[in-house]
Amino acid sequence: MDNAILRDVALRWMKLHEAHRRTGFDLEFDRLHAPDFKDFSPGGPNAMRDGFKRGLVAWYLAFPDLDVRVDDLVIDCEQSKATIRWSAVGTHQGSYLGAVPTGRTIRFRGIEVITIAGAALIERWGEWDGIDLLSQLGILPTASVCPPSVGQQAEPRPLSADPGLSPPVESDTGKGRTNAVRSRRNIEAKYRCPDLAAVRERVQALGARSMGVLKQQDTFFSAQSARLKLREFGNGRAELISYRRADVSHARGSDYTICLVSDPSQMRQTLDHALGTSGAVAKQRELYLFRNTRIHLDAVDHLGDFVELETVLGGQSDNDAHRELRHVAEALGMEAGQVEAKPYVDLLAACQERDITASTPPGSQSKAAPDARAIYELHPEKYDELVRREDHSAATPRTSR
Repeated sequence: MDNAILRDVALRWMKLHEAHRRTGFDLEFDRLHAPDFKDFSPGGPNAMRDGFKRGLVAWYLAFPDLDVRVDDLVIDCEQSKATIRWSAVGTHQGSYLGAVPTGRTIRFRGIEVITIAGAALIERWGEWDGIDLLSQLGILPTASVCPPSVGQQAEPRPLSADPGLSPPVESDTGKGRTNAVRSRRNIEAKYRCPDLAAVRERVQALGARSMGVLKQQDTFFSAQSARLKLREFGNGRAELISYRRADVSHARGSDYTICLVSDPSQMRQTLDHALGTSGAVAKQRELYLFRNTRIHLDAVDHLGDFVELETVLGGQSDNDAHRELRHVAEALGMEAGQVEAKPYVDLLAACQERDITASTPPGSQSKAAPDARAIYELHPEKYDELVRREDHSAATPRTSR
């Protein structure tokens, strides 16, 4: 294809945000995208034209004064491709990925590879620094996880328990600084999952954006008014999370605060001395974002695989959040009757307290608790019975778990 045509299409495509600010955006978009256009970018594999358009419009509405600059443009006439390195700046004036408008000036950048046929795009591969964008919006801590390359696991770094948080509250100490305490609410549900690979395919088909793979170690303390845990990410950083939610077998609200911790070892020792440690959970978590919902694919040590959905309230009502969560759950094949009521720490405690596969004969030594993953795989009906039963003999209140 002619160099001038490829260059013209690429530059017009990079100026679509300007068309959105005036009449004629739909017409210009349709001219620049073939009917069979596909977006092969991470987080939205094989997204069709309409889905890609919705994503662009959401971006433009969140940053209505967006200004995009083409920093480099390479044309390949033989393959009818253009490679574009770009940078952008805009003011966060609309909701984006669950974050309420902050009024902040946001800067981000990326690289696009587009294939053109008949003066319209037929394919797009795009990479942009979404983690840096989320950090600037206050959704993630500054030092966070980077999305992994294909076939590669990301370096575990701290990721806020809430990618839909409001902007940090101004600190009373220090000019121009913000404190690390964040308070928010979400609607959540958790499901046991016998086939995580199948759910992962559904997540990708839904168009959720992959945010990486995390290693998390949670230590719980015996607080009375709320659950309290220290979440460590294996690289010297951590978060202290306090939350309140009901242990019920359906989607429920959760109110919580988050505080970034610079010295997790000292914090863990201090809380253990003051309150006592009530349990610990280790897991690997794959994180995806879809609209205001975080999708967690969890492999929990000694428990098995789970899917956890958390829809962040970024200005919408509880009812709206419940509707979005139901939509995501249905798309992933999760059923309302399969919601797990108990947190991971309680499920682990139950497995350690009871041996459901055999009774220990009187007078004999206690046997080690069976591996919970094996219990679920071999005796799912007993596992369900176990997690439904309340342990009235435990001396420690359940809220401390």
